[in-house]
Amino acid sequence: MHIIDDTQVRHPRLEATGWFTQFWGPSGAFPVQLMGLLTTGEMVYFRARGSKITLEVAASEDELAGDRVIARFRKDVPVDAEHEFGASLMDEDEAAELIEQWLGEFRGGARPQAPRK
Repeated sequence: MHIIDDTQVRHPRLEATGWFTQFWGPSGAFPVQLMGLLTTGEMVYFRARGSKITLEVAASEDELAGDRVIARFRKDVPVDAEHEFGASLMDEDEAAELIEQWLGEFRGGARPQAPRK
């Protein structure tokens, strides 16, 4: 996982927090993703895919890739016939709001370890 430092794919809501030294997203579909480096040095990876939305925080990119996370936030969403792709079609503004909420909780000391699967 490598961070693309492209200002065209940075959500303005997250840019305004000042919490990132670099990031891209949230953007895309199947999944909607964000990758970033916090000003405090941790790596962040957000993914909305299928019935799961997760945000993982790790001490480094290697730790993140190796599933050695400091915190893992997770939200399950229903997938039905009308919305067969579930979280994969999450609106970027909705994703940014959730990322800001979870990172706010992380910055406040929360360290949940929700299951990855």
